[in-house]
Amino acid sequence: MPKKSLLIRTDANAAIGMGHLVRCVSLARMMDSEFSVSFLLANTPADVVERIIGSAYETLCLHHGSAKDETTLVSGIAIGKGVHALVLDGYEFNYDYQRAVRNAAYKTVYIDDLIASRYCVDLLINQADNVLPEQYTVDGNAKLLLGPAYALLRPEFLEIARTPAREIAEIRRVFVSFGGVDLINVTEYVLRTLFRAHPFDEINVLIGQLNSSSEALKEARHAQSNLFFHFNQSALQVRELLAKSDLAIVPNSSISLEACSVGVPMITGITAENQLGYFRAFQKSNLSIDAGDWRLFSPEALVKAVRGVVEMTPEARQVQLENQKKYIDGFSDHRILSSIQSL
Repeated sequence: MPKKSLLIRTDANAAIGMGHLVRCVSLARMMDSEFSVSFLLANTPADVVERIIGSAYETLCLHHGSAKDETTLVSGIAIGKGVHALVLDGYEFNYDYQRAVRNAAYKTVYIDDLIASRYCVDLLINQADNVLPEQYTVDGNAKLLLGPAYALLRPEFLEIARTPAREIAEIRRVFVSFGGVDLINVTEYVLRTLFRAHPFDEINVLIGQLNSSSEALKEARHAQSNLFFHFNQSALQVRELLAKSDLAIVPNSSISLEACSVGVPMITGITAENQLGYFRAFQKSNLSIDAGDWRLFSPEALVKAVRGVVEMTPEARQVQLENQKKYIDGFSDHRILSSIQSL
């Protein structure tokens, strides 16, 4: 039997970041055992497409026009491909957009992290914790997949999430990453503070391909022998960096969910409003130490957080790692695949 078709409409660029595309690729990898997946992009640089998607999936490009023109084009492509479902991930795909494309003869899936006023979809995924069905107004009888049980993670991270929590005796190696773009260059501020916060053996920094400060950051390598930069790493390489780290300093975005799957003491905070749900959940569930809003960077707050992790008792540290393993259990792929198949 030929596979059913799944079409994913999203974008990634310096303005909106890489998060939408990365989690959509995670979804694609969850689906591709049962679905033939294609991506539909309108404003994503070719080098980003090559790096994140490559030849793994068919990619189609739209020329940006009006929202009405785009919904007509998207619906035409979806109908022409006979898709089982159209997946939307992006803030421009509002209620009017959803209603326009949903009128076609296929199901519509929306990946959410903001909780807007109204939706017109058949299935909605929000992987943040503490999100309740009553917070959503959705036309019809939509399925709501809410919480970390539906985490959109790549298979490499789901696999390690299913392993027991490790033990970390002391904090010697640090992992730092602020996404594929880091428009306000939090990475540089964090590094300057870390050099005086604690004598770490090794600081590994993951830099995305759209980070405009990457060249300046590389110059810092010559001044610190324990500082190492990593560019455009695969999922497996990121997993291994996290697995050898004793502390991760990250925003409450997809990278914090990946760190949870591995199990590592964390310092987290927000770099965008759509991360507030994750941030609150991490603090409530004792998954990380709070650094607040990275956009209002406070060296004193980071030093305090670092000392909090370093001085944490082994028992308290182990509780945090066990909590992370409970939060990301590694079986979200089965739940999401089953839900989309049943549409």
